[in-house]
Amino acid sequence: MQRRALVIDTQPWVARHLETLCKPHDMQVDYAEDQQCLWAHLKNAQEPCILFMEVGRDPEIALDVVRKVRSSAPAISIVLTAANMDVRIAMEAARLGARDYLQKPFHAAQVEDILQSLKTSAVAEPPVCSPAMPAEQPPVVATTKNKKTVEESLGGGYVFLALAPAMQLLYEKALAIAPTDVPVLITGESGVGKEVVARLLHRKSRRSRQELVKVNCAALPNDLLESELFGYEQGAFTGAVRSKPGRFELSHQGTIFLDEIGEMAPPLQAKLLQVLQEGEFTRLGGRTSTKIDTRIIAATNIDIEDCIRQKTFREDLYYRLSAFVLHIPPLRQRKEEIPYLLELLARQFVESAKVSPVAFSSDLITLCLEYDWPGNIRELSNMVKRYLVLRDEDQMKVDLESSIGLRRAAVENSQSGTGMKNIVRGLKDHAETNMIRDALEQSHWNRRAAARNLNISYRTLLSKIRQYSLEAGTRRAG
Repeated sequence: MQRRALVIDTQPWVARHLETLCKPHDMQVDYAEDQQCLWAHLKNAQEPCILFMEVGRDPEIALDVVRKVRSSAPAISIVLTAANMDVRIAMEAARLGARDYLQKPFHAAQVEDILQSLKTSAVAEPPVCSPAMPAEQPPVVATTKNKKTVEESLGGGYVFLALAPAMQLLYEKALAIAPTDVPVLITGESGVGKEVVARLLHRKSRRSRQELVKVNCAALPNDLLESELFGYEQGAFTGAVRSKPGRFELSHQGTIFLDEIGEMAPPLQAKLLQVLQEGEFTRLGGRTSTKIDTRIIAATNIDIEDCIRQKTFREDLYYRLSAFVLHIPPLRQRKEEIPYLLELLARQFVESAKVSPVAFSSDLITLCLEYDWPGNIRELSNMVKRYLVLRDEDQMKVDLESSIGLRRAAVENSQSGTGMKNIVRGLKDHAETNMIRDALEQSHWNRRAAARNLNISYRTLLSKIRQYSLEAGTRRAG
């Protein structure tokens, strides 16, 4: 029996556009001009498998329709569309059981992902009426000086903190899109907490009972990354003595987090695009395709659009991944969170390393607020660990004052092109040297462990050690 889609929209072109997209999926599209026609259609026609419905001028009417359809026909997948996304409405729609919330004009890739997920589901399960919430530790929301603070434990030592307005907005957006199955691209500088946001999305999704599988695309050479992602059959290459499932298979019915996806080679990008388009892949050395049902979350700290212009990243893959983009601002743009982060990071390290707590003086906190933290939260975390281990506040102040002095010198030389470049390069090298040294000291100079902690490849770490002449026993920069 041919599957059907029902489109309710005041603009007929939307139905025509959706009909074009649904046709390759052997799906018939019916059209109604308003929500009042929905009930007559459901009564007199075959029940559709998916409903695309415009929110309209009164969002409460649309939400009431979602509520009634989920009650009377729970097998129907509901996708709301609107010219302007309202985060509150999106969150409430997701809570009521809507599958997605698309902002018009939407990309064809977004609709394709939704239709493909319907097609590849072996057994259609109606979406639950609310996103999976961890019962043991709900988010802590406090109000201080008219500012709302969100602190939510995500397990495994990961905590999402939102005090700055930009982070609170990001939290609301994450809650709105988490229950959907569309891909999400997380952007931001290195160390801002992209994995924390990925874990928040997974924790609030309908897939939260399954695994979140993480793959660092920059940590492995391309040939190893391909076998890690897609697995291999026995005899696929020298040393493949037995078959091995890849990360995509391990993430079936769960979520896969592709960190530093901008580092992925173009041939692998093409294979990833196939997974997004077809919901299937082939193991290395395999002859048959494997169907997969997984939600993809990707992250990068590089300018993907610039990579597209340079032909190092596929444009079609970018549009597949960027149905929703969550940008995490750097720590220097949300410094009001630093005192809270200091307390949080110290508490975590005290519990994990079994060290005695040490208070942060007001002078030290003031210096932390003055510093720009080019390494973001990762650099702040390293500073906290160093402070709790060495318990030398004077040295911490010297390190911070040195870094702040370099930044001020860069500002003072901003009018001099060559001078500015030299100062900025010195500031970058100073921060990078200290971050690498921290990672090496914490891993007892186990270079492979340090590379993993820094989220860089082992080869890159060796290069940096040579560049900065680092070895055990050398003095800290600054």
